Amino acid sequence: MGAFAPSVLVSAWYSNNTPSESRRAVVAAVMVALANSSGLISTNVFRARDEPQYIPALSTSAAFGGFCFILVASVGVYMRLENRRRNKEQGVKITAADVDTEDLGQGSTSPAFRYMY
Repeated sequence: MGAFAPSVLVSAWYSNNTPSESRRAVVAAVMVALANSSGLISTNVFRARDEPQYIPALSTSAAFGGFCFILVASVGVYMRLENRRRNKEQGVKITAADVDTEDLGQGSTSPAFRYMY
């Protein structure tokens, strides 16, 4: 029994931070392909000779999980710092929820753009 909620959360995260519909479609396709490619890795690391404990496979899974955690945390910190920089530069204190979607036609180059995290 188990679930992998992070893939759903990351999917919502990149969808909310990609204002252009065409870019969002491309990003979604690439991210789904990357997520599904994990099956290629797992079929090669869960070997019959390592059963019943599968130490190399579980170590590989833990390493990838740790790498993904560091990557997501780094991007989250970047987003917070970028939002803070934009607020300071413009002399305002707004969040992504305060931005009207009509102002996001230029994407992240728009002065009103704020990352959602």
